[in-house]
Amino acid sequence: MFTPITTATDENGKTFSVGETWATNFGLSFTIAAIVKSDSVRGSFIIILVHPATGTHEGVYFSSVLESKVTPYSDFKIDDLVWVRNNKSEGWIPRYFARVSSEGHPMVFSYGATSVTTDSPNYVTAWNFCTKIKPE
Repeated sequence: MFTPITTATDENGKTFSVGETWATNFGLSFTIAAIVKSDSVRGSFIIILVHPATGTHEGVYFSSVLESKVTPYSDFKIDDLVWVRNNKSEGWIPRYFARVSSEGHPMVFSYGATSVTTDSPNYVTAWNFCTKIKPE
C-alpha cells in the first residue's frame, strides 16, 4: 500500500517537497509532482517527476536520481551583474549578486559594491526581483 505525502527526507538527509524542481543525475531538471511512501517498507518513498515546462509525466523514481534542488538563482554566481527592483512599477537598478537569503530572496551588494570592493559580508540588500538579463 502507498500513501501520498507532500514532503520526504531520504537516508542522506535531503528533503524533497511536491512542487520543487530538482536536477537529476541523468542531466535534466524535473518538477516533483507527487511523493508516495511505501506502507510496507519503513522509510521508503518514490517520487513522480514531470517536465517543468510542459507538465508531461517523466517517470517514477527513487530519490537517489535527484542531485540538487533548482532555485530561481541556481545559476547566479557571486559578483554577476544583475538588475534589481522591489516592485513592478519601479525601474531596474544594476547591482552585483552576493547570495540568496535564507528566505529565498536575492541579495546584492549595496551601491554597486562587489566582493572585491567590500570586506563586509553584511554590505548587501535583499530585493524582490532580480534578473541577469538587462530589461528593456
